[in-house]
Amino acid sequence: MNIKKNNLPKSELEIVVTVEVQELKPYLDKAIKKISQETNIPGFRKGHVPYDILKKNVGEASIYEEAAYDAVNKILAEIITKDKIDFVGQPKVDFEKIAPGNPLIFKAIIALMPSVKLGNYKELKAKKKPVVIDEKKVEQTFLDLRKMRAQEKLVDRETKKGDKVQLDFTIKLAGIIIEGGQAQNFDLVLGEGKFIPGFEEQVVGLKKDAMKDFKITFPQDYFEKKLAGRQCDVSVKINAVYEMTVPELNDEMAQSFNFKDKKELAEKIRDNIKHELEQKENERLELEIIEEIIKQSEFGAFSDVLISAETEKMWHELTHSVEDAGGKIEDYLKHIKKTAEDIKKEWQPQAEKRIKAALIAKTVAVAEKISIDEKEVEEELKKMLAAYEKMPEMKQQFNSQAYKSYLVNLLMNKKTFKRLTSFIK
Repeated sequence: MNIKKNNLPKSELEIVVTVEVQELKPYLDKAIKKISQETNIPGFRKGHVPYDILKKNVGEASIYEEAAYDAVNKILAEIITKDKIDFVGQPKVDFEKIAPGNPLIFKAIIALMPSVKLGNYKELKAKKKPVVIDEKKVEQTFLDLRKMRAQEKLVDRETKKGDKVQLDFTIKLAGIIIEGGQAQNFDLVLGEGKFIPGFEEQVVGLKKDAMKDFKITFPQDYFEKKLAGRQCDVSVKINAVYEMTVPELNDEMAQSFNFKDKKELAEKIRDNIKHELEQKENERLELEIIEEIIKQSEFGAFSDVLISAETEKMWHELTHSVEDAGGKIEDYLKHIKKTAEDIKKEWQPQAEKRIKAALIAKTVAVAEKISIDEKEVEEELKKMLAAYEKMPEMKQQFNSQAYKSYLVNLLMNKKTFKRLTSFIK
């Protein structure tokens, strides 16, 4: 067997392999057995068809093709393992010669992970910002908890702020109902500002069965661009008015949330908010550190295959995000008036940045001799299993090899980031 390797532009490796006729024999024998087991030939049992008979029925070329594909998969895997080739995606294989009685010659193009020349990652300018708890957020959390215990009372009077109203509405732009612009028995708490700006104010002062037509103008920065800054016609009908009584937060309410008293509940809320803020600050700092190192580092060329693989990964992330929110990716694309290919093309610069970040983390981990042992993985698995002990169906997923590999990457990134932050002065 002859193997030739050529380095191509954009971090790609070309491997040309010539497999001699005698070296192909084991693969041909295997192909003959496989095809013979899958082919019905009168007068012969499956798996026991003589080669000459099989050749006449399926064609010698088909047998050689089956043997060739098997040979390519095995030989390429052996080359990649032996030479420790750090590749991405699937190799692109072309047969240069495949004919009975002749050597098999094939060419494989493999996308390599780009080379990285790290900058001085031990002299970082990034700084961690102090975490300050916003008291308004604490008070808002208290209010949200109180509202969870609010009592509703049906009343026959004009609506006012704080009331919950049940209404029908229609919103039209140029005489046409906008998407999501019609509902019946829609619940709305007046004064919370959770609906279209200007809508709630128009509803204040109306009684049950009252009807009203008015105009609202969508904000200039509204997320749906075709409605941003546009004036629409609105029609509403009030079906019911509920007075909301929000109780005070006391020890009794705290106990209803499984806390000893109000003080313990308040401490837990503060701890949760602090933890959330610290997590966000760590994420911001990690991003700042990685971007700083990227600017200082040099990267080899990125193959199109690598960029494509990353944009595909981002596409799957978007799809899962939309579906988890109860939507459909097809509706999302229709809403933004783009195709999947349009989005993937737009994402290419972001994909390259994500790849660089991953390469930096990986290269720093190697340089700093950072590793994850089996014990660390098992400890993390125990935590996950304990958190989902009431969901036994998750146990199989957590114990899968794919999830363990994910955990190794996750723990490796955490360790690497911790090491990098230790270099901040």
